[in-house]
Amino acid sequence: MILVPIITLRGSDLMARYDLTEFGRNGERWVAEKLRGLGFAVEAYGGPNDFDLMVGGSVRVEVKTARVSQYRKGRGGAFQFSLRRHQLEVDEDLLILLCWRGDDDVVAFVIPGMAVDNGLCKVTITSEDPFLYGGKWAKYRENWSQVGEIVESAPVLQEDFEISF
Repeated sequence: MILVPIITLRGSDLMARYDLTEFGRNGERWVAEKLRGLGFAVEAYGGPNDFDLMVGGSVRVEVKTARVSQYRKGRGGAFQFSLRRHQLEVDEDLLILLCWRGDDDVVAFVIPGMAVDNGLCKVTITSEDPFLYGGKWAKYRENWSQVGEIVESAPVLQEDFEISF
């Protein structure tokens, strides 16, 4: 089933329709290209219960993408990300939140998995302009150097194999 939500932007009559699945995939593609541009090997993974990307052969990355939506009446817009509705523990090494403001206007929050509380279901960047946001996640804004640090410290994942006697 394709999900096509209808959202109201800033309380106006302007309606935006988009295919939620394709919107998320576009965010994953954007991050993959960004990471490749930074010199990292990137593989797409996917699946409903898996992470989105594998970086450097060992770092699991979850990508979440959001457009600005109304946030509490009278308080302007915000970017709201739904996380792990079906999981209680953080499985990914890296969470990348994309505030998508247009094709060439994307602001990323690059967050180590260990900084995300287990059971957290939602993250909100409470500003229409992510560069003005000063909350808990602000220190991770455009923090792409975090990727290199995590890749360097990550153990190499071993392939599962069976030994027969």
